[in-house]
Amino acid sequence: MNPILLDFLFFIFLPGFAITFLIGWRSSRSKPNFLTITVRATLIGIGFAVIICGGLDAAFFYLMSPRVVDHYTSALTVEQARQQDCPIPLPDSARKVQFVVASGGLQALEILVRFEAPVDVCKSHVQTVFEANARKMGFPLHALPLVPLDHTPSPEAGDMVGQAPWFDIDKIEHGIKAGNGTASFEPQFWIDADRGVFYCKITD
Repeated sequence: MNPILLDFLFFIFLPGFAITFLIGWRSSRSKPNFLTITVRATLIGIGFAVIICGGLDAAFFYLMSPRVVDHYTSALTVEQARQQDCPIPLPDSARKVQFVVASGGLQALEILVRFEAPVDVCKSHVQTVFEANARKMGFPLHALPLVPLDHTPSPEAGDMVGQAPWFDIDKIEHGIKAGNGTASFEPQFWIDADRGVFYCKITD
């Protein structure tokens, strides 16, 4: 067994053992039974260590388990989305905002955001969101080029979120994309030029 793990187990075993041993010794000073006191203290020390380890394991698995912290299946106004801490900045002209934020483990993260706005606003907002995310991550800024889509994107099945039906990039017939998602600080964007819909995906 790992020596560090043994040291840790002994460290959490010792308080329960020591306290039980001292209480047992003091309560039977007239006729102490060293073996009985030691066995009892050992069992309580082991039980204390098991409880602490179980609590730490439960906390660890809770922190590591994936969970969706916000999920809006119905559209929000831009004011409502801001009040509900939408994870990206929104233009004032945004309508029908929907987003989901899923986290798993200590760092894993997946964000999907969709809103409707004039196409020119959607285009200019790509750089706004990219720069906001880059500043948050502490990465340098640069211009993120917009590239015409040469085919309709495949349906997005999020790694953590699963498939959000409203994140319907597979309905884009004519549009634009930006970001390739190869770096955690570089979101992916899609813009539907026919319907005026902005899509953003951020992972970490």
